[in-house]
Amino acid sequence: MEGNSILLPLDPPATDTVARTLADSFGQDRACDIYCEIARASYRAAKAVHGVRTVLSYLPNSRYPDLRWLDDEDPGFLAQKGATPGDRFYNAAKWCLEAGSTGVLVLSPYAPGVPEQWLRDAFEKLKSTQLVIGPASDGHCYLVAMSAQLP
Repeated sequence: MEGNSILLPLDPPATDTVARTLADSFGQDRACDIYCEIARASYRAAKAVHGVRTVLSYLPNSRYPDLRWLDDEDPGFLAQKGATPGDRFYNAAKWCLEAGSTGVLVLSPYAPGVPEQWLRDAFEKLKSTQLVIGPASDGHCYLVAMSAQLP
């Protein structure tokens, strides 16, 4: 897998996996619906970047064993491995790099409005550094990009 990849880590749209802030604000059922919509928008944003491969990593459950909730065509996914979200993030990014990606941009599924140019800029910056972070105002990151496996 040569070239750059956008890795989109996804959780099932279930009450135990959706962001607590969404559930607190909108209630659990509505939070799941909102998560589906913003995850779909993030997926469309990732796919819109031409010349870059989109890799979906997902931890299925019995109610949502595949990604038909994201795309009717069920795009398939890289099964997440690891006990914690950090382990799953690390293992999915590692897999992309070991599979031959020259740069991996991990895009938050909670960042549907990120302009395509910002994603392209992150890949451009990877030519001169091994790590690019897109900070969000709430202290989280909307993207983390890397050109080498990080400890």
